[in-house]
Amino acid sequence: MDEIAYYSATVGTKAQQAEFSACNRDVVARGRAPGIIPVEATQRPSADIMPTSLRDLFGYRWAFRCSTDASSDTIMGHGTANNGYTATDIPDDSPGVGWLRAETTRLPRRVKSAYLSTEDIIALARNAAELRAQAGITTGPAEPGSPARLYSMCTACRGTGTIRQAA
Repeated sequence: MDEIAYYSATVGTKAQQAEFSACNRDVVARGRAPGIIPVEATQRPSADIMPTSLRDLFGYRWAFRCSTDASSDTIMGHGTANNGYTATDIPDDSPGVGWLRAETTRLPRRVKSAYLSTEDIIALARNAAELRAQAGITTGPAEPGSPARLYSMCTACRGTGTIRQAA
Protein backbone atom coordinates (compact mmCIF):
# COMPACT_ATOMS: atom_id res chain seq x y z
CA MET A 1 0.00 0.00 0.00
CA ASP A 2 1.54 3.25 -1.08
CA GLU A 3 1.43 6.37 1.06
CA ILE A 4 -0.09 4.93 4.19
CA ALA A 5 -0.42 8.47 5.57
CA TYR A 6 -3.18 9.18 3.07
CA TYR A 7 -5.42 6.59 4.74
CA SER A 8 -4.25 6.88 8.33
CA ALA A 9 -4.13 10.66 8.72
CA THR A 10 -5.41 12.56 5.69
CA VAL A 11 -8.77 11.39 4.35
CA GLY A 12 -11.91 10.49 6.23
CA THR A 13 -13.06 11.25 9.72
CA LYS A 14 -10.98 10.50 12.82
CA ALA A 15 -13.20 7.45 13.40
CA GLN A 16 -12.58 6.19 9.85
CA GLN A 17 -8.84 6.76 10.20
CA ALA A 18 -8.84 4.85 13.49
CA GLU A 19 -10.82 2.01 11.89
CA PHE A 20 -8.38 1.86 8.99
CA SER A 21 -5.41 1.82 11.36
CA ALA A 22 -6.95 -0.97 13.48
CA CYS A 23 -7.74 -3.11 10.44
CA ASN A 24 -4.31 -2.43 8.93
CA ARG A 25 -2.57 -3.44 12.16
CA ASP A 26 -4.62 -6.65 12.27
CA VAL A 27 -3.62 -7.58 8.71
CA VAL A 28 0.04 -6.84 9.42
CA ALA A 29 -0.01 -8.76 12.71
CA ARG A 30 -1.94 -11.83 11.56
CA GLY A 31 -1.52 -11.79 7.79
CA ARG A 32 1.61 -13.88 7.61
CA ALA A 33 -0.09 -17.10 8.73
CA PRO A 34 -2.48 -17.24 5.74
CA GLY A 35 0.21 -15.89 3.37
CA ILE A 36 -0.67 -12.19 3.28
CA ILE A 37 2.56 -10.22 3.30
CA PRO A 38 1.80 -6.50 3.49
CA VAL A 39 4.15 -4.03 1.87
CA GLU A 40 3.51 -0.47 3.00
CA ALA A 41 5.22 2.78 2.11
CA THR A 42 5.21 6.31 3.37
CA GLN A 43 7.57 9.21 3.07
CA ARG A 44 8.17 9.34 6.81
CA PRO A 45 6.71 6.72 9.14
CA SER A 46 6.40 8.95 12.19
CA ALA A 47 4.26 7.76 15.09
CA ASP A 48 1.28 9.89 14.01
CA ILE A 49 1.28 8.17 10.60
CA MET A 50 2.37 4.67 11.58
CA PRO A 51 2.30 3.95 15.32
CA THR A 52 5.45 2.34 16.69
CA SER A 53 3.48 -0.77 17.68
CA LEU A 54 2.57 -1.22 13.99
CA ARG A 55 5.96 -0.21 12.60
CA ASP A 56 7.68 -2.76 14.83
CA LEU A 57 5.68 -5.59 13.25
CA PHE A 58 7.43 -5.15 9.90
CA GLY A 59 10.35 -7.53 9.54
CA TYR A 60 11.92 -5.61 6.68
CA ARG A 61 12.57 -1.88 6.59
CA TRP A 62 14.03 -0.01 3.66
CA ALA A 63 15.20 3.58 3.99
CA PHE A 64 15.85 5.47 0.81
CA ARG A 65 17.60 8.85 0.87
CA CYS A 66 16.54 10.92 3.91
CA SER A 67 17.31 14.51 4.80
CA THR A 68 17.99 13.92 8.52
CA ASP A 69 19.39 11.19 10.76
CA ALA A 70 16.13 11.37 12.74
CA SER A 71 14.13 10.48 9.64
CA SER A 72 16.51 7.63 8.88
CA ASP A 73 16.22 6.36 12.47
CA THR A 74 12.42 6.55 12.29
CA ILE A 75 12.58 3.99 9.50
CA MET A 76 15.56 1.84 10.51
CA GLY A 77 15.25 1.98 14.30
CA HIS A 78 16.50 4.24 17.09
CA GLY A 79 20.28 4.76 17.08
CA THR A 80 20.92 3.16 13.70
CA ALA A 81 22.28 6.40 12.23
CA ASN A 82 24.71 6.83 15.15
CA ASN A 83 26.03 3.36 14.35
CA GLY A 84 26.92 4.44 10.82
CA TYR A 85 23.80 3.34 8.96
CA THR A 86 22.12 6.54 7.87
CA ALA A 87 20.12 7.19 4.73
CA THR A 88 21.42 10.77 4.72
CA ASP A 89 24.64 9.48 3.13
CA ILE A 90 22.90 8.33 -0.06
CA PRO A 91 23.87 10.70 -2.90
CA ASP A 92 21.17 12.51 -4.86
CA ASP A 93 22.34 10.83 -8.06
CA SER A 94 21.74 7.31 -6.67
CA PRO A 95 18.05 6.50 -7.22
CA GLY A 96 17.06 3.08 -5.94
CA VAL A 97 19.86 2.93 -3.33
CA GLY A 98 18.88 2.49 0.29
CA TRP A 99 19.57 0.79 3.59
CA LEU A 100 17.65 -2.47 4.06
CA ARG A 101 17.23 -4.04 7.46
CA ALA A 102 15.99 -7.61 7.28
CA GLU A 103 14.29 -9.42 10.12
CA THR A 104 17.14 -11.93 10.24
CA THR A 105 19.74 -9.32 11.24
CA ARG A 106 19.92 -6.16 13.28
CA LEU A 107 22.47 -4.55 10.96
CA PRO A 108 21.21 -2.96 7.74
CA ARG A 109 22.81 -3.58 4.36
CA ARG A 110 23.21 -1.04 1.62
CA VAL A 111 21.35 -2.27 -1.44
CA LYS A 112 20.34 -1.02 -4.87
CA SER A 113 17.05 -1.84 -6.50
CA ALA A 114 15.99 -1.32 -10.06
CA TYR A 115 14.99 2.26 -10.69
CA LEU A 116 12.61 3.14 -13.48
CA SER A 117 12.26 6.71 -14.62
CA THR A 118 8.93 8.02 -15.86
CA GLU A 119 10.20 7.52 -19.43
CA ASP A 120 11.14 3.89 -18.62
CA ILE A 121 7.65 3.24 -17.25
CA ILE A 122 6.04 4.84 -20.31
CA ALA A 123 8.12 2.61 -22.60
CA LEU A 124 7.20 -0.52 -20.61
CA ALA A 125 3.50 0.36 -20.62
CA ARG A 126 3.59 1.13 -24.36
CA ASN A 127 5.31 -2.21 -25.06
CA ALA A 128 2.82 -4.10 -22.88
CA ALA A 129 -0.12 -2.44 -24.65
CA GLU A 130 1.35 -3.32 -28.06
CA LEU A 131 2.00 -6.96 -27.08
CA ARG A 132 -1.54 -7.29 -25.70
CA ALA A 133 -2.99 -5.81 -28.90
CA GLN A 134 -0.92 -8.23 -31.03
CA ALA A 135 -2.22 -11.13 -28.92
CA GLY A 136 -5.80 -9.96 -29.32
CA ILE A 137 -6.15 -8.94 -25.69
CA THR A 138 -7.93 -5.64 -26.00
CA THR A 139 -8.61 -4.04 -22.67
CA GLY A 140 -9.65 -0.46 -23.17
CA PRO A 141 -7.78 2.51 -21.77
CA ALA A 142 -10.66 3.22 -19.41
CA GLU A 143 -10.28 -0.15 -17.68
CA PRO A 144 -8.34 0.25 -14.41
CA GLY A 145 -5.10 -1.70 -14.34
CA SER A 146 -4.79 -2.07 -18.11
CA PRO A 147 -1.45 -1.28 -19.75
CA ALA A 148 -3.24 1.20 -22.00
CA ARG A 149 -4.58 3.01 -18.91
CA LEU A 150 -1.11 3.11 -17.38
CA TYR A 151 0.32 4.38 -20.63
CA SER A 152 -2.29 7.14 -20.85
CA MET A 153 -1.63 8.08 -17.20
CA CYS A 154 2.10 8.26 -17.88
CA THR A 155 1.81 10.34 -21.00
CA ALA A 156 -0.66 12.69 -19.32
CA CYS A 157 1.93 13.33 -16.60
CA ARG A 158 4.91 13.60 -18.95
CA GLY A 159 7.02 16.55 -17.99
CA THR A 160 5.87 16.57 -14.38
CA GLY A 161 8.15 13.68 -13.42
CA THR A 162 5.34 11.92 -11.60
CA ILE A 163 2.66 9.37 -12.27
CA ARG A 164 -0.60 10.10 -10.52
CA GLN A 165 -3.30 7.68 -9.45
CA ALA A 166 -6.12 7.78 -11.95
CA ALA A 167 -9.67 8.17 -10.68
